[in-house]
Amino acid sequence: MLTDLGIQLSDAGRPEEALPAEREAVAIRRELAGADPDQYFPDRALSLNNLAIWLGELGRPRDAFSAADEAVAIRRELAPASPDRYRPDLATSLNNFGVRLAELGCTEDALPVSQEAVALYRDLARADPDRHRPSLASSLGSLASRLAALDRWADAVPVTEEAVAIRRELATANPDRYRPTLAASMDRLSEILSTLGRQTDAEAVRHEVAGFRALAD
Repeated sequence: MLTDLGIQLSDAGRPEEALPAEREAVAIRRELAGADPDQYFPDRALSLNNLAIWLGELGRPRDAFSAADEAVAIRRELAPASPDRYRPDLATSLNNFGVRLAELGCTEDALPVSQEAVALYRDLARADPDRHRPSLASSLGSLASRLAALDRWADAVPVTEEAVAIRRELATANPDRYRPTLAASMDRLSEILSTLGRQTDAEAVRHEVAGFRALAD
């Protein structure tokens, strides 16, 4: 109930109000997990992951890091015993943890975490593409950001191109839902290409994005 309330408040753009509800949920689930870890560890990890996201949104990266780190640790423990159930959750927490590390300026530490999230999502997407390809595209975008922050612009190109390719296919089937994220990936690709001095390629991408936005208008 508290987690549901926190999610509703966050979705309404009120993360500062979602925070105390999720903190209370974490405290309750920590106590419950002490008595019955099998039943309550998954819920505790969910609350911690949500807490990390909202702390990040409120500009509290160190607190967000601690919550995300704990969520990853729990889900690493859960995933080997029940991979079909918990590997998607682990991938989600890894992606979140990479973001929190980057927010603290620990980009070199964030890179392998983001790479692990991509590898997990890639494996999951092979088994269930409809469910996991959107998350794979998102994690590829995060990985590209880590590479760019380390000035590995050339390495960021194929990663971003893969995200664009996935989102292009998704947008073909469901343009209202996926065209905005496709445009965002293409904007990022044009920025990376421009940084590498590939102005002609960057302009072609920008021109295509402008066409999408004209259609949306």
